[in-house]
Amino acid sequence: MTLTELVRDLAVIGAIAWFIYSRTKRRDKWGINLKTTACPKCQTPFPKFRRPSSMRQALWGGSTCPSCGTEIDKWGRIAAEGVGESDTNAHK
Repeated sequence: MTLTELVRDLAVIGAIAWFIYSRTKRRDKWGINLKTTACPKCQTPFPKFRRPSSMRQALWGGSTCPSCGTEIDKWGRIAAEGVGESDTNAHK
């Protein structure tokens, strides 16, 4: 591996890390949420390891409340119906 390849690889890794960090700060679908969440309607806590009930939940995170059936995104916000992700700007 040459010095040029090493610099290129480090730049790519840095760009990916910055992208994930910035998306996590914005709480959008590309971010990573490592905290546990609770249902915003009935306050039922969700387990750390979830079982997705839809393709959207499997790809982007989120859960369905076992108590009231509310679908939430990975950040604990109510997911918009018919849309793959809730509006990230409305909940800041």
